[in-house]
Amino acid sequence: MKTLSISQNRIISRKSLYTAVFMSIFFLFTGCASTETIGDVLVSAGNSAKDTLLPSGGRADFDVSQGIRFYDDANVYLSKLQVNVAANRSLEVKPTALFVPFGLVQSNVDHLGISYGVSRIIWQQFLAEQTFGILEFSEIHPPNRVEHAVQRAKAMGAQFLVGGYITHFIDGASSGDSKIAIQLEIYDTQTGALLWSINQSGVLPYKTDRNNIFFTIHNRMPIDAMSTLVSAIGADLASYLHYWTDAEAMEAKKDDSIMQKLDPSAFGKY
Repeated sequence: MKTLSISQNRIISRKSLYTAVFMSIFFLFTGCASTETIGDVLVSAGNSAKDTLLPSGGRADFDVSQGIRFYDDANVYLSKLQVNVAANRSLEVKPTALFVPFGLVQSNVDHLGISYGVSRIIWQQFLAEQTFGILEFSEIHPPNRVEHAVQRAKAMGAQFLVGGYITHFIDGASSGDSKIAIQLEIYDTQTGALLWSINQSGVLPYKTDRNNIFFTIHNRMPIDAMSTLVSAIGADLASYLHYWTDAEAMEAKKDDSIMQKLDPSAFGKY
């Protein structure tokens, strides 16, 4: 049987005492009834403290040895879309396109793995958004010469070529900041003209745990921080370009989202 030293017992006893005092304060000021469980009190405590301690969706639990623990979910921060080149008119019908892997600008031993990994996530976000009528992923190795890739896309019957570059990449995993910058480009396969050039960057910062006398705020990172960050950028780009490929559908989607937030009884349905 594992035994604790006298100093360890003192630390646990002291923290348990602090926790008991902290819980008593919440009982006093939150007006919790005596029939409520510790879990009920923690929910109440979490709701009361989340504005100053937690982002929305945070949770809390209780451990005898560690006291009250609040969980702070990591947030993704994206830059505004920087549009360098834009098409001068929207399309009447969703087009077909060939998606080629993004080239990694900076030097990295695993440049092919990074290129394919990032590109496939962004491609999947375009598929989920249904930005294009058909969007096929090409397995050709990056970096691609634009003129060769355009000819390949044209030979396959695609109207546009979608590609670009990864201009900055730092994968912090679960113990550091993850950062990425993307430049997306779209070419017309008939003329070879550059129709779109869009830059966007993002960061998913790592925050250390914060220990206090009465509680601990534990930072909670995604299982795959970089995939989470790239997915957010891909969804942003896909949604923005959807206005170009099918503006009417995007306006209808916007109207539907507004209607869903309204009370149906206001329109005499109930």
